[in-house]
Amino acid sequence: MSAKPEVCIVERADQQCQQMLHVHWIAREEKTVCLALEEKELQCWQDTYEGIYHEPIEWPVQGLLTLRNGYGDVMVHLEISTQSLRPRQRRRLGSPWSIF
Repeated sequence: MSAKPEVCIVERADQQCQQMLHVHWIAREEKTVCLALEEKELQCWQDTYEGIYHEPIEWPVQGLLTLRNGYGDVMVHLEISTQSLRPRQRRRLGSPWSIF
């Protein structure tokens, strides 16, 4: 299974990412499989060697794409994520200066 892109880039850390996800998989024998993001089913295919998914999704900060067989067993998984160009600012714990 391959997925493109694996990372969605946003301007700020508090922004939600909506972007197209393209997944392609190939099997050696006919299979009934379902593609899911975390526990949300995205698409299923019946008795086929190959599948393509190309839809916009709401990207998670960290998420797991899984391809499951007809029995619900995970055949393959892939991590996807959202990254920001400007991560959240950290608060300074001490003074920015020192006497010594």
